[in-house]
Amino acid sequence: MQWDPRQSTDDSLVQEYVQHLGAVNSVNFIDDFRRVVTTADDKKLFVWEYGIGTAPMKHVAEPWMHSTPAMTVAPIDDGNPKYMLAQSLDNQILVYQTGDRFKLNKKKHFVGHTIAGYACQIGVSPDMKYVISGDGDGRLWLWDWKSTKVYRKFKAHDGVCIGAIWHPIEQSKVATCGWDGLIKFWD
Repeated sequence: MQWDPRQSTDDSLVQEYVQHLGAVNSVNFIDDFRRVVTTADDKKLFVWEYGIGTAPMKHVAEPWMHSTPAMTVAPIDDGNPKYMLAQSLDNQILVYQTGDRFKLNKKKHFVGHTIAGYACQIGVSPDMKYVISGDGDGRLWLWDWKSTKVYRKFKAHDGVCIGAIWHPIEQSKVATCGWDGLIKFWD
């Protein structure tokens, strides 16, 4: 649903996007805020033209796909394509190239962590050199963006490490949060 928060009445609904057959897990703006990407428990990914909710402009649903409970948009770097990363419940992070040809980058995915059953947040360093994610065992995983190989992993929390994000200015700093009730900052 698309709302106008400036209106103070209950009828501030502007647009409704209806196509998913399961609980919707994530919504992200892409392509200079002209499009919206949604994922759901129905194992589908839709790309919508912002403000036109009658039908998605792109429908991604493959037999091999798993639910993608968390997605993030990679930082924009001048001259580079824009990317969206999807946390797939088959224990991998998939990479989609956005733009006119929204498509899965089959050569770039990040594996090693165990997230099945959890919506672990994905983080991308502001300089696009690293990808991070927590996992169900409380570890924080760091991958090299270019090679997709594990750069480092360590125990960050007791229980699930559900969130991981880079500091937007101090590129050496990362924040994590876990089901142990703690928020931690790492350097």
